[in-house]
Amino acid sequence: MPAAEAQSVVLKVVDLHCSYAIHHGGFWSRNQPRKQILHGVSFELQRGEALAIIGESGSGKTTLARAVLGLLPVDQGEVYWRGEALLTLPAEILRLRRRDLQMVFQDPQGSLNPRMTIGDILAEPLHTFFPRMASVQVRERVRGMLKMVGLLPQVLHRYAHEFSGGQCQRIAIARALILNPRLLVCDEPVSALDVSIQAQIIYLLKDLQRKLQLSMLFIGHDLALVPYLCNRVLVLYMGEIMEIADCERLYTQPIHPYTRAMLAAIPRPDPNWQPTPISAAMHDPARSDLQRPAGCLFSNRCPHVQDRCRSERPRLRQVRRRQVSCHFAEQLMQSSDDIQAND
Repeated sequence: MPAAEAQSVVLKVVDLHCSYAIHHGGFWSRNQPRKQILHGVSFELQRGEALAIIGESGSGKTTLARAVLGLLPVDQGEVYWRGEALLTLPAEILRLRRRDLQMVFQDPQGSLNPRMTIGDILAEPLHTFFPRMASVQVRERVRGMLKMVGLLPQVLHRYAHEFSGGQCQRIAIARALILNPRLLVCDEPVSALDVSIQAQIIYLLKDLQRKLQLSMLFIGHDLALVPYLCNRVLVLYMGEIMEIADCERLYTQPIHPYTRAMLAAIPRPDPNWQPTPISAAMHDPARSDLQRPAGCLFSNRCPHVQDRCRSERPRLRQVRRRQVSCHFAEQLMQSSDDIQAND
């Protein structure tokens, strides 16, 4: 990797594995089976880049975000933040690094303390990391952050339950950004909001990312919103990466069959057209999250499956300025090129 490119990489995830114990026969029973959530996930995030992580429910999106931040135990792998291995840092040093790594959660009201005023919620991170900061500076910083997310200073003495979901998410974003972090992880931040409010929050995040030069991981289930905010897209399925590409390439010419199925399910402004859910279009009655296929994870649902797919696990490899985990990526891309040429 060239030196200039290496310096621009702020987050590097290498071969990340994560699993949960499944408790059968009592919480304290031994030899509990484990459900594999992440299996060898590797990617990089550039400085100032917004990377979307998409996939259907249960694909491991939230687990990946929390594992990257050290909020969940990891079975194997490493996370490097600006060249420093995060997961092996002593607890006290990792605590200091959290100033640079902040998260916006899915449920805005559930992530705010109902017993604290909005002013206290926003001031708490400053008191934690800058205990000697003067009260006047804290108030100025809190008021400035409220203005940045589109709220008035008059809300400082109110409580979270007095606000709408969109306003609570603005407060949660202000809390995450008040320490001037370099990385913001957004875990489906608009999924609990009305459609009109979703657009406002997306535009707010885009504006803040540009002004503050933030690097961002954006986890989303609404694929229609991703191109407005993100530069690249990572497609996750059963804890493995199926495809990584920039937004324009992925949305105009997806390669992996799973990516194609997800994009085909995006609603269109046509009253005579109805999207087909992925689960209905590619239903696999034998699928089990505990028993992973020997070959390609998507082989039981793929319309292009061949014998090799069922026996050999594809590796994530470079195909025309993108990464794809498919044995027949070149053939699928060629067929897509032929269709576009005919159109």
